Amino acid sequence: MNTFQTVLLAIFGVIAVVGTIMFSGYFSKNTNSEESILNIWGTLPGVEMRDFFDTFNKKKLVNQIRYEEHSESTFDYDLVEALANGAGPDLIIITDDRVLRHEKKIFAIPYENVAERTFRDTFVDEATIFLSTEGILGVPILVDPLVLFWNKDLFSNAEIASAPSSWEQVLGITSKLTVKDSRGNISKSAIALGSFNNIEHAKQILATLLIQADQLIVGRGVDGIVKILLESSRTGIQTGGEAALRFYTEFSNPSTDEAYTWNSSIRSARTAFSADNLAMYIAPFSEKDSILRENPHLNFDIALLPQRENGKVRATYGKIYAIAALRSSRMKSSAVNASLILGQSEYAKIFSDSLRLAPARRDLLSQRIPDPDLSIAYKSAVISKSWLDPNPLSTAQIFKNVIDSITSGTAKEGEGIIRLSSEIEDLLKR
Repeated sequence: MNTFQTVLLAIFGVIAVVGTIMFSGYFSKNTNSEESILNIWGTLPGVEMRDFFDTFNKKKLVNQIRYEEHSESTFDYDLVEALANGAGPDLIIITDDRVLRHEKKIFAIPYENVAERTFRDTFVDEATIFLSTEGILGVPILVDPLVLFWNKDLFSNAEIASAPSSWEQVLGITSKLTVKDSRGNISKSAIALGSFNNIEHAKQILATLLIQADQLIVGRGVDGIVKILLESSRTGIQTGGEAALRFYTEFSNPSTDEAYTWNSSIRSARTAFSADNLAMYIAPFSEKDSILRENPHLNFDIALLPQRENGKVRATYGKIYAIAALRSSRMKSSAVNASLILGQSEYAKIFSDSLRLAPARRDLLSQRIPDPDLSIAYKSAVISKSWLDPNPLSTAQIFKNVIDSITSGTAKEGEGIIRLSSEIEDLLKR
């Protein structure tokens, strides 16, 4: 038995005893009643999740659990409306970009019950986004990291043997992979960087570049207060954040012969990659299967996202999923108990295998797996990072405006960082 399981049993010993009695038949008439069912909402695929819980419920470790899938676009609204009507779920599967929005709705597991040290030792570094001054906001289960999809045929045509491991290498091969006509129009691009609207994951890519430059955007200070962490230059010396914005926008700058490979008139990055017109596409690992469905003949592979040469921080953005009990639940103890059990290694592994995503547990990520693609997701999850996003839609618009201002020549990179910092800070105050 590992440390996490020991802590779990110590915390909920009484609940476990009661639960055992209930499910062994003493109160069998009540355990399957509508009133005793734990409802959990999330955005993960409903078929796989319901199959998982159908099997899990047979073990009778906790109350029966019923999963309800909601779309990414309506989840927040659906939750707020349901809670307002007294009909919300007992648990939610929350992601990193929803922590701040729903923190006050979540029942935090006190550190007196699960030590912060135990949590940090059990889960990847990115999981610390679920740590608050009050306790643990969610038990992590899965990570969907950004990876580099690369077209092996286009690389072979350019006589390049393997995917780049650093951004400096990306810059070095961009001109070889870019195909232009006599008028300079791009027909095949090396990588989709530099604009915003036609790059599906532009915000996550920019966040990764900033985090790799040791600019964490938003986080909790030592006092636990959420604050802006971006740094702008005060001495005229370029900051890591400014360098990240400059690097990103170079790829859509026609005056940079070495880097120019993308512009706002090109179809979306995902469409271009599926059509064999984009050599490198940055996207979550979870897109692999849908890319194959779009073009079964596409000859591509997956690699770790490039890093900065000699950089202090190795990182890739990862969407991390965690199970959180809600304050409004009539069965908070059972809900918290369920979240901790579902976070155990046995069930986290089933989640990972069923959904083909990386687990959030260190013990599982340290295991060798035979699937060469999933192994990339595992390695990426180990270095996954994120930030406390106050409002995903609003911050996406802020990033877009900053990139548009730099590429149009109306602002410099330093001004872009100042704008990012001030406008995101304004969101934090709302």
